[in-house]
Amino acid sequence: MKNIYKSIVCVILVVLTLVLSGCTKAVTNPADELTGSKWHSKLENKNEITLEFIDDKARLALSLSDKKSTTICGLCELSDTAFVIHDEDTKIPFAFSYIVHFDRVEIIYDENTVSLYKS
Repeated sequence: MKNIYKSIVCVILVVLTLVLSGCTKAVTNPADELTGSKWHSKLENKNEITLEFIDDKARLALSLSDKKSTTICGLCELSDTAFVIHDEDTKIPFAFSYIVHFDRVEIIYDENTVSLYKS
């Protein structure tokens, strides 16, 4: 009987330890992971890509090594596998697929893939 009580107390302590030491923010789907971070990549040719989400908008910026830059910014539609940025300047929607790998995201556009990393 004494061993049963010790086992029950041990199980309760283990469960409490796991519950209390858990992460403060649970990620429930890829879209939350994507929008919850800023993303960045520096390519071999010294071009840079950044992606960030603010409220219901997204901003994708490409800085070229020759000091030119391109930015797509506007309202964003988002699912667990894709997002569309409706660019405010050109009024053109740009559709991307994505796969989140914890601290890295693969962005796919017209059969081209680039990896971005959490900033």
